Amino acid sequence: MKKLRVGLSETVLTPPVGVRLSGYGDRTAASTGVLDDLYAKAVVLDNGDRRLALVVCDLLGLGRPIVAAIREAVGRHTGIAASDVMVTATHTHCGPDVDLLGDAALDQLVALASGSVRAAAGALTDAGVGFGAGTCLTGVSRRNPRAPRAPYFLYSYPEGTMDTRVLVLSVRDPAGTMRGAVVNYACHPVTLGWNELGMSKDYVEHTCGVLKSAWGPRAVPVFLQGCAGNVNPRWVYDRPEVDPIQPPDWPESLEDRLRETRRLGRMLGGAALNAAESVTRYERDVTLDSRLLEVRLPLRPDPGDADGPPKPRPQTRYPCRAERIERDPAAIATEIQVLRVGPAFLVGLPGEIFVEYQIELRDKIASPFVFVSGLAGDYVGYVTPPAAFAEGGYEPTATFVTPEAGGILVAAALDAVRSLEARAA
Repeated sequence: MKKLRVGLSETVLTPPVGVRLSGYGDRTAASTGVLDDLYAKAVVLDNGDRRLALVVCDLLGLGRPIVAAIREAVGRHTGIAASDVMVTATHTHCGPDVDLLGDAALDQLVALASGSVRAAAGALTDAGVGFGAGTCLTGVSRRNPRAPRAPYFLYSYPEGTMDTRVLVLSVRDPAGTMRGAVVNYACHPVTLGWNELGMSKDYVEHTCGVLKSAWGPRAVPVFLQGCAGNVNPRWVYDRPEVDPIQPPDWPESLEDRLRETRRLGRMLGGAALNAAESVTRYERDVTLDSRLLEVRLPLRPDPGDADGPPKPRPQTRYPCRAERIERDPAAIATEIQVLRVGPAFLVGLPGEIFVEYQIELRDKIASPFVFVSGLAGDYVGYVTPPAAFAEGGYEPTATFVTPEAGGILVAAALDAVRSLEARAA
């Protein structure tokens, strides 16, 4: 095995002002500006025997047909196999609505995302990887049984299930310069709210900004969104401690919202920086491996939709989730993916997965460094545990899949991890 080389890159994805934004069903006005640029960020690892690629886009999510096109373009330009390329999203709610873009804009998105991997592959340099962990309270359960609008409906619940762990895969060159890091944490990027029409990465901008400030502008911090299906920011707008509980005190002023966005993002950035700087051992003799498995998730006979009737979508060469469900109303074909980087596993799950499944995977996999990404490889909407279905609330109303879907994904991910462990034995 040769010594590890790593390449990192970041490519601007920001579309022209005027596109419709995603994340809120009742936000129908076009975008009016750019608060901060959206990016496709890529990491390529090469140990001489295998190359793995991770590309993270500042988007709500990407459907499987677009992911397949990105992987095909990556393979054509770099030779990296499709099964060795993980494509995922930060889940910002201030990015373009991909389902409303036409073929030309989607082709451009594919070119930019795959181009980021191409750039990272072209920038491979000697480097080591290290792994660190910390904790952060930027996120909080949003399934409060006393929520003012309705039980379990989008209101902070500090007593609820939450994974406060921050995991970091940091990259350092032989001279000791930090080249970048992958930061894994679960929290919805929704601090700017439904009335914001400026494009933005949300709190992720400020999380990454902390690392860039510490390591220099050429460092590439990559945010890997966790299983944040039921996790919102721990913002000051909710007052769960008050009795009777009050509706959120949501500010109309953009500056007031940005102040909270910065605060929450910097909290996470500080925790990630502390975790990365605590790493003292960087490895260059690193095993790289991957597994990509197709799974079928059963669909509800009465598909949920918390945002009302579906909106007209343009027909493109990249079928959206609604078109895929229309073709097969019984189940949706999707995937799980696992990348192995030395002692760490990067588990990619499709859609907005409840944090309980992230905790389950970390508990059942022996490695202390199990990075879990929601929104990876596909977008299938919410994936909620059976207990949440029994409780009701926003996510069970919106989900398209049955309560068994999460267990299917976890079982497939565990099978993939065990097969990678067996191959390395």
